[in-house]
Amino acid sequence: MERRKEHAKWIPFDLTREILLRLPAKSLMRFRCVSKLWASVTSDQDFINSFTTQSPIQRSCLILNLQKNDKKLFFSVSQHNNPEKYLLTLQKKKCYKSCFQIQSVHGLISFHYLHDIVIWNPTMRQYVTFPKPYKRKLTISYLGYDTIGNTYKLLSKSCSRTDEAYVLTLGTKESSWRKIKSIPTRYLPCKGICINGVLFYIVSDGFRIKIMSFDVRTEKFKLIQTHSCMHDDLTSKLSLVSYKGKLAWVILESCFYKLWVLEDAKNEEWSCKDFHLPFSPKDPIVKVNYFLSGVTNDGEFIYVSVSLQDKKIYVSYYDPKRNSNKRIKIERFEDEEFWLRNGCRDDGEFIGSLPNHIENLMSLKSIACSPSASFFRAF
Repeated sequence: MERRKEHAKWIPFDLTREILLRLPAKSLMRFRCVSKLWASVTSDQDFINSFTTQSPIQRSCLILNLQKNDKKLFFSVSQHNNPEKYLLTLQKKKCYKSCFQIQSVHGLISFHYLHDIVIWNPTMRQYVTFPKPYKRKLTISYLGYDTIGNTYKLLSKSCSRTDEAYVLTLGTKESSWRKIKSIPTRYLPCKGICINGVLFYIVSDGFRIKIMSFDVRTEKFKLIQTHSCMHDDLTSKLSLVSYKGKLAWVILESCFYKLWVLEDAKNEEWSCKDFHLPFSPKDPIVKVNYFLSGVTNDGEFIYVSVSLQDKKIYVSYYDPKRNSNKRIKIERFEDEEFWLRNGCRDDGEFIGSLPNHIENLMSLKSIACSPSASFFRAF
């Protein structure tokens, strides 16, 4: 009987690992204090890789970003859980200026802050800053992720020197940015998007609008041709999104929109789909305007509206296949006591939203090897 009781208490290592993989990141962070074994298992790179790739649809969430002074507030919104707050206080006392380069790539969030590029992991409450290669020039920077080599890279381009670019591989002790050759183009203000190891952003050759692709692994640029009907209207109605693992170009017209999907990047083959929204982006009943945030991993279109006056967020998920729409209302998202506790008294500003963000257990100490990088903990 004694042997049976002892045997019943013992759980095989492989089973323990599988159980831990199914837990949320917040629980895993607490469980690292349970034992040295659990701390070792959950800090192992193979475990971290498995955690970020296992069930990405269930783990993914929508990140909403608000700004007050030098403090950024992020809300993690899932279809199944209550919103969670993350506060990031930047070390410098000057105000952060919002920009359109904010990204979420494989669990990390990147954005510009003065002359620096900030890489932040909200799950680990850590962030790293890297100085831009151009300090006195207008630059654009994107974060990319190589799915094969499990490597993050920063791509930075000067808006004045269109024939060159700089790359910094994170976590490889590179002391400085590397200059690489780029295809001369004129940059257009648009969010960059990384899909399956390739960065995409909109450019112009002076005559037509095109899409630039940058292979994160090989560091090669390629121009992708677009149909003339895809860029007749270059207003805020246009968006680049990830649609079921492929690059897509969305053009909105009231309750009707066209979805151009890049089916074959090598041969530059596009398909076009038309959809009609079951609701108006301008809702007269609740008096809010919805803006396209992106597309979930399973093909639902995400529309977000933020009202700073009545402190409400409306998130609408539209599934074109089922022609169904699910709306979530988040009340009192801007907790005044929360802001006051952290030294903010002015009104907040809504910066934007990041779809399909996933939790990542990677410590940013592993990518803060560069002498120019600065590592901080955020609370």
